[in-house]
Amino acid sequence: MLIALTSSQVGGAPKVVYDLLSQIRQKAKETALAVKRAQRVSKRQKVGEFEFVVAAPEGGPFVRKFRDLGYPVYTVSFDKVGLRGFTRLFKIVCQEEIDLINSHGKGAGLYARVVGAITGIRVVQTFHGIHYFRYGKVTRWLYFIFERLMSRFACLIINVSASQQREGIALRLFPREKARVVENGVDFEEIKSSKSKIKNEKERVRKSLGLSPKDFIAVVVARFDLIKGHARLVKVLPLVLAKVPRLKVVFVGGGKEENRVKKLVEDLGVSDAVVFAGRVDNPFPILSSADMLLSPSYHEGLPLSPLEASALSVPVVVSRAVGNVDTVLNGKTGYLIDFDDEAEVVKAIRRLGSSKALRKKMGEKGRKWVAERFSMEKFVRKTLAVYEEALAGKF
Repeated sequence: MLIALTSSQVGGAPKVVYDLLSQIRQKAKETALAVKRAQRVSKRQKVGEFEFVVAAPEGGPFVRKFRDLGYPVYTVSFDKVGLRGFTRLFKIVCQEEIDLINSHGKGAGLYARVVGAITGIRVVQTFHGIHYFRYGKVTRWLYFIFERLMSRFACLIINVSASQQREGIALRLFPREKARVVENGVDFEEIKSSKSKIKNEKERVRKSLGLSPKDFIAVVVARFDLIKGHARLVKVLPLVLAKVPRLKVVFVGGGKEENRVKKLVEDLGVSDAVVFAGRVDNPFPILSSADMLLSPSYHEGLPLSPLEASALSVPVVVSRAVGNVDTVLNGKTGYLIDFDDEAEVVKAIRRLGSSKALRKKMGEKGRKWVAERFSMEKFVRKTLAVYEEALAGKF
């Protein structure tokens, strides 16, 4: 089986695939995955077993991470459209005798579905967010037409959240009968390991960020991109600080919009309340030292950071956006708010900032809820079930 990724940079889709393959590697003694097969078995496979191959653009850290797990990785520029890419993918699927392709993202989805149509290889397309809000009217219309046409060449569609699936069906990007929801999982073993290591390091982590034990810390873990909504959070900070003067916002991540957000912070005079922590390999120490997590995104697939924060018993405040709405029980594990409504933002942050008991109650509820609903075991099981269905079904 081939997993095709549009990006190998730090981000949701590569991390989700890495979690899947890492869980399979951890539980399997061999590189092959046991899977029920109702169709032909390729020459490279033993009966009842399935081998994974990864294809992704070079340059990102996940290329090395996949190789470190022991999986074959081919570099293909899915982020650029060209004949060379299609030719390379065609050669890979023939050489590796691929039976099924799971593509992630627009670029990989285009390549995979075209090659699948030519070769007869079945394709499962995974959407990590349906991002079209920055497109102009014509570009948006063309994108919708593109996805509607390409959905014919995918036997099944995986949506990473129920709200995303509802949106995709409403936009007629794919038929309801092809759509399946597989929510991302949270690795609680990794969470437990991290918590035990950083249990007594909260003060050290805060100190490394230039923060004091008395500060009320809100963390945003996201790449700097317009769709992530950093700017609209910064714009409301003067009002929030007037009510919650102890507030410090820590931005974790990097990206093309970082300098623009930094300038906005300076222009609004809130530099003393904002910390830019940059890209980090492991955000858990910072999350564990925080009092709350904020996610002001305009649109998501199913973001991992609110789930990971909840798993660490940290309450979350997220926007009422597709994807985000699936990561919180409003009023129980955190709050769903409109980040363009200044009063709502101030109210939510002030509530959590003024009550340690409320933060603890929501954090504990969040940890239990995420453990039940977003377990890594459930994520792996449901993903493999979709692969089995794709291989066994008649499409």
